[in-house]
Amino acid sequence: MTATVVDLFCGAGGSALGFLRAGFRVVGAVDRDPDACRTYADLIGIEPVCADLADLPPREAAALWGIAPGEVDVLLGCPPCQGFTRFRNGDGIDDPRNRLIFVFVDYVRYLRPRFVVFENVPGLLRPNFREAFYGPFRDALVGSGYRVGERVVDAADYGAPQHRRRLIVVAASADAGPPPFPKPTHGDPRSIEVWAGRLAPWRTVRDAVGHLPPLRAGEADPHDPLHRAPRMGKRVARFLALVPKDGGSRTDVPEAEWLPCHRWHDGHRDAYGRLRWDRPAGVITSGCCNVSKGRFAHPEQDRAITPREAALLQGFPPGVRFYGSLASICRQIGNAVPPPLAEAVARAIMDRLRRSKAPEAGIRDSGAPAGDRPFSESRAGRASEDRRREAVAGATAPSARPIP
Repeated sequence: MTATVVDLFCGAGGSALGFLRAGFRVVGAVDRDPDACRTYADLIGIEPVCADLADLPPREAAALWGIAPGEVDVLLGCPPCQGFTRFRNGDGIDDPRNRLIFVFVDYVRYLRPRFVVFENVPGLLRPNFREAFYGPFRDALVGSGYRVGERVVDAADYGAPQHRRRLIVVAASADAGPPPFPKPTHGDPRSIEVWAGRLAPWRTVRDAVGHLPPLRAGEADPHDPLHRAPRMGKRVARFLALVPKDGGSRTDVPEAEWLPCHRWHDGHRDAYGRLRWDRPAGVITSGCCNVSKGRFAHPEQDRAITPREAALLQGFPPGVRFYGSLASICRQIGNAVPPPLAEAVARAIMDRLRRSKAPEAGIRDSGAPAGDRPFSESRAGRASEDRRREAVAGATAPSARPIP
């Protein structure tokens, strides 16, 4: 018997890739973004249903996937977090996307998986959002017969070269025991746990992108078009050249040289900041290739990071293809769950499933694609399946598709 997962709000496949690496087989996926669905199909090996989940009843989705209630081991969901995030202006309480967490509950109630995994920003636990959204969401899971646990974790503690705090909720059915959570595998290199060899040191920006060829703003690597540095205007380029290398900030620049917008605005101090070589990156967002959106300048080169660098800092393996425009690709990367974090959660659940099901059937590892026919015979072709397998193994895949 193979452990199975359904992936809601699947995006480009960060969560699914982690679950594939842990031995799960993805049997269904949904997302409303056509570009993300193409990326997902190429990486994961199944075609997601490209639809707004609010308009797709669980019964219809299950029929499309050929599954019945009670047949899925894990229901995975990462609803849009923009309404709950600290990065937005305003409190976000009225953002209509917030209610998609209740659509997720509808799928839980219909599919009755053994485990539920839900990922979002820690802002969902703020009092106003807890009262309006997270509290009712949690109560609904408990009312459906699940034991619910939640933790706020940092993706850097699980092997991603990026500090990214996320709320992870794991719910387990009554017969599955307490919700399993993974133990950290990485830590601060100055900590006792790392010095004693109990944890590996955090992966750093240098570990992730230090091997890539240097670029100027506007240049592209001829061997990997996704490693393309966005263009910059002369004024921004001149200012960025003044920001100290390896972790410098815009406030380190003499005030006489500040851009006009910084003279009256004291917030967003990470804007125009550089990454540090020997530390994890900060949060990779959908604005990751724009130096005005955060600390997204290269540690040494006078440019923003490239989409390839952003993907590597998010924890995607080298060579993953992303489809769409530059803005679309950055959105897919920034919205993804870091695959190393997803893999850690998946392995904790797989260990529980193996121990509970091994006497009955024996779960085997599988990265094989799901569906009525092998993905290698689908319209995407054998080349996509080869790339998917290399990505699952963490190997270097063929170079990325050019950005239109």
